[in-house]
Amino acid sequence: RDFCLSRGLGDVYKRQETNISIDFDSSIEQLELNEVLHLNLFRIIQEQLSNIKKYAKAKNVKLHLSFNAGLITLKIQDDGIGFDRNKRNKGIGLSNMERRVGLLNGRITIESKLNEGCNVLAVIPISS
Repeated sequence: RDFCLSRGLGDVYKRQETNISIDFDSSIEQLELNEVLHLNLFRIIQEQLSNIKKYAKAKNVKLHLSFNAGLITLKIQDDGIGFDRNKRNKGIGLSNMERRVGLLNGRITIESKLNEGCNVLAVIPISS
């Protein structure tokens, strides 16, 4: 099965009023991923884009996906209003992303500050 995330995300990001820059490293397009990994990556991206649309008021979003040394790296950055993770209850969306990355034996960091946007970094190991 080929890696068709870029094609599958088309409808998700075309409906946004936000400028979304998508950069998929050429190595990622060559991967043959199992269905579980493929679906979970798509859902993680979809969840964060949904969070940005609902809450962030971002003008710009950068999405980068790459594969190197057996690791898939996903970065999603926005210039929205951000939030203070210490003062905000963890929403279901963030919990879902963390759970999905955990199921894939990866790690995720979500950093945000008020008026400074949000950065999501997920690193997921796979066998090539």
